[in-house]
Amino acid sequence: MKKYFYPISEELDAKTQEPILGYHPVDFMSPTTLLSVLNNLSTNIKDDLEFIKNNTSSSDQIIADWLNVNVKTYRNYREGGATLRPDIKEHLIILTALIKHGLAVFGSPEAFGNWLHTENFLLSKLKPAALLNTNSGVRLVDDRIAGIEFGDNA
Repeated sequence: MKKYFYPISEELDAKTQEPILGYHPVDFMSPTTLLSVLNNLSTNIKDDLEFIKNNTSSSDQIIADWLNVNVKTYRNYREGGATLRPDIKEHLIILTALIKHGLAVFGSPEAFGNWLHTENFLLSKLKPAALLNTNSGVRLVDDRIAGIEFGDNA
């Protein structure tokens, strides 16, 4: 079973280029561990926002909606001109874990992006992307991805 993770440390092993301290699955992450990840999150979140944009086929407006900010604020975050509030950092960690899980299950950013932006019968005909503005919505979408991973319908 593949897991989706967020690194606890930004320090990389020279041989594997993987974080030395390992990863924790966000769906089972305790509040204490999540706070630890938040405290160790780099102040330059530009890479995380680029990762989200490049792997979800989503516009700036959609990603800003997921983070519950306006587009101008999102672009300031992306350009490194603004400091993230703790609640947005937390949501960014959870979104990043969801996207890593989706990429592992769907195999490509295009396939995952298409699934995110297509109505889903099992989500009351909502697009999964429409649910990503809350942590509960992210977890619901992640549950659907886990279902697909283990053989449920898309």
